[in-house]
Order: sequence, then C-alpha cells, then structure tokens
Amino acid sequence: LHGCTSSTRSDCARPSAATARAREDVFRVHLKRYRVDEAELNLRGVSEMREAEGMSAAEIANVVNEASFEAVKRQSKAIESRDVRSAVVKSFISRRKGQ
Repeated sequence: LHGCTSSTRSDCARPSAATARAREDVFRVHLKRYRVDEAELNLRGVSEMREAEGMSAAEIANVVNEASFEAVKRQSKAIESRDVRSAVVKSFISRRKGQ
C-alpha cells in the first residue's frame, strides 16, 4: 500500500497503518463500478476525514455501496462527495456502536 510506514507487510493490510493517500486509492478502486460525478467528487477530502481513518478495504467497499444508496435516495444519477461523506459517517457510527 502507498504510504505504509510499517516494516512488516502484515501491518500494512489495514489502511490505518497507511496514509490518506492509500485510502484514496482504495476508494478509487471501489468507485470504478459506479457512476461518479468526477467534477464534484473530492476523494482526497473524503480520505482525510477523521471518521475514515482505520477503515479496511472491505469497509471502504461497504461505504461506496452505501454512498450509491445515498445517491439513489437523492434521485441522482451519480455519486457525489456528500454521498460518500454521509456513508463514511454512518460507517463510523456503526463501528463505534460495535465497540
């Protein structure tokens, strides 16, 4: 993963051991399957959100899926930053409840 500062590869399995840049890359991979408003979507900002820190690639995939639901609820044809941000916050809240 980009930006992993750990000396062991196993510590780099979760983006929490890496940088916001690594999370941004994971978001890009998972968003390829969806229609996205490229001009409006700010993945750098989403990846740097405090609530996104520590998310695994699977959690990010779930966030992207939830963002698609958010876009549909708004009757939008494409995912925007607000959809992804809302999904990140929902995921963060559910992770906190599970602790």
